[in-house]
Amino acid sequence: GLLLVGVELGLRGADRVRLDLVGQGVWLIAASGFLISCAGMVKVTGFVGLGFTGMAVARVIRQPRLVAIGIAVAAQVLVLVLSVVVVTWVTGIGVGWISGQGGATTIRSWLSFTTAIGVSFGWIGQMLKLGDHTEAILLVTRSVGVLIAGWLMVRMLLATYLGRISPVGALGVSTFVMVVFFPVVHPWYALWAILPLSAWANRPFFRTTVVVYSTILSFFVLPRGLGLVPGTVVWIYVAAVIGFATILGVSYVILKRRGVIGLN
Repeated sequence: GLLLVGVELGLRGADRVRLDLVGQGVWLIAASGFLISCAGMVKVTGFVGLGFTGMAVARVIRQPRLVAIGIAVAAQVLVLVLSVVVVTWVTGIGVGWISGQGGATTIRSWLSFTTAIGVSFGWIGQMLKLGDHTEAILLVTRSVGVLIAGWLMVRMLLATYLGRISPVGALGVSTFVMVVFFPVVHPWYALWAILPLSAWANRPFFRTTVVVYSTILSFFVLPRGLGLVPGTVVWIYVAAVIGFATILGVSYVILKRRGVIGLN
């Protein structure tokens, strides 16, 4: 929520600057940077939004290309630093969240493309009696994934500045690729990409894919993240299927008797 509102304000601010309403634009851009910075302090991936709003702002600054980008980057960095200082001081939480970054990489998430490849090759090596080199392989596969995601993100930033793609769409595409190649992936991580993309991608293919993904993944994670014995989980799903089938059957009989079904 903070990210999307921040991006909206940033784009409005860029429009004000383009229309020579610089005063209004600066305040909107500052508010945008603060909200996106707050999003990043909740989840570090939120900081990505600063880059795309920054490129949108750089596009309307009437200066040579490198100067405009430099001004936009400096402004976003300044707002980011000030936002972190203010929020840290007001809340008294501290900056432990900075040193805590990267702790999730200790988890071997099977939904992560790069982690799954690394673990698979590690397992093959063990089967071939070559020893357990999984951690070394994971370092390579995860690093390659981060480099690919970073490369595409830079391309999307440049495309945003050149006006070839909407900042919202570029943010969604970049975040999607980042999630795909992220060292650790949980089902809800896809929301980082789905929410920006839903404001930009309007084709039936995207909508259908999101519905199918959401439906399937909703069965992979229990409500409230509960961890239960596998047998118990199986019985929960079996009961759900039986209940759903019963509801459909009773509904069919009732509608049939009332003449709703079967009429030409």
